[in-house]
Amino acid sequence: ASSITNDEAKSALSNPAFAKSLVGNTYIIYGKVWNIEVDHLVIEIHTKDENGKKYIYGGDSLQIHAYIPNDDLIKATLGSMVAIVGEINNIEQVKEEYVDASALIIENAYLVDETAYNP
Repeated sequence: ASSITNDEAKSALSNPAFAKSLVGNTYIIYGKVWNIEVDHLVIEIHTKDENGKKYIYGGDSLQIHAYIPNDDLIKATLGSMVAIVGEINNIEQVKEEYVDASALIIENAYLVDETAYNP
């Protein structure tokens, strides 16, 4: 899988129609566990541009909802850095009290060995 690029993440953040164009693509996505739900992780995306500068696309504006195996979900910790692989299956708008975000949904995601984390 290829890494989601900074340009893709930046465009998905500002344009939900572009975010929808990512559906069907398989990526390795690096990021921080923003929240742990009953059946998935909410991840903020970390990327690098072509010059190696790091960018963070926060859980409050662009999210990855990664549905990973339950054994991995049980071991997850808030704030941990993860690398996940999966196909983006859908995009949803998340509207909660303090959140208005686009969420890229990955239904059959899996965690990559944590030593592989390298945004």
